[in-house]
Amino acid sequence: MAAVTAHYVVDLRAKGRQRDDLMFFTNNLIGTVARRHSKVESQEAFNYWTEKLELNDPAKFLVRLRNVVDVLVAGTSGGSTAMRARTLAGKLAKAAIGGWRLANSLTANS
Repeated sequence: MAAVTAHYVVDLRAKGRQRDDLMFFTNNLIGTVARRHSKVESQEAFNYWTEKLELNDPAKFLVRLRNVVDVLVAGTSGGSTAMRARTLAGKLAKAAIGGWRLANSLTANS
C-alpha cells in the first residue's frame, strides 16, 4: 500500500525532473513489492496483480491503506497517538480520493 500511495502522490504533486525521478523510484518500489510478495516476474503478471489487488483505483487502495494504519496503531499503548494516526490516515485517504476524482473530471472534460 505504501509504495502505491507514494506513486499516486508523486503523480499528482511532483513536477518536472523531480517528478520523473520520483516516478521512476516509486515504480521500482512497486515492482520490488510485486516480486517479493507475489513472485511477479512479467509485465502481464504485474498488470494482473495490480488489477487483482485494485492498485489502479485510489478510491479502493487508499481506504485499504487507512485500514492498515488502523490495524498498526490499534496495538499501541498511546491512545491519543493512535487516535491522531487514525485521523491522519482518514484525512489522507479522503484528500487523495478527492484529488483523484478532480483529476479524472478534468481529464474527462478536456
